[in-house]
Amino acid sequence: MTKFFVRRSSTTGVSRIQRDSYGPNWGSHQRAVARRDGQICMHPGCTNNVNTSRMETHHISRLSAGGLTTKRNLILFCEKHHEMRHPHMTNRKPKL
Repeated sequence: MTKFFVRRSSTTGVSRIQRDSYGPNWGSHQRAVARRDGQICMHPGCTNNVNTSRMETHHISRLSAGGLTTKRNLILFCEKHHEMRHPHMTNRKPKL
C-alpha cells in the first residue's frame, strides 16, 4: 500500500508531497497488528475502536531512525492519536 503525505518545512513553510511505501507485506502486517491489539487504539486512555474511528498502524521506532516494518515494531492508533504522534505530517490518501 502506498501512502501520500504532505510535509511542511518548519524553516521555509513550503509543503511538498512525499510518497512512502512500506513493502509488499504491509497489508498483512496491518491486519495482524489490528488483531493483536484487539482493534482498539493503543494510546493510553483512548476508547476508540474500528467501529468508532479510522484506525492506523504506527511504527514504534521511526523508519528514519532505523526502525523496521515488522509486527513487533508496529502499534495500532486511531487517526486522531496517530496524527498527534506526527504533528509535522498530514496523512493524505488519494480519493478513489
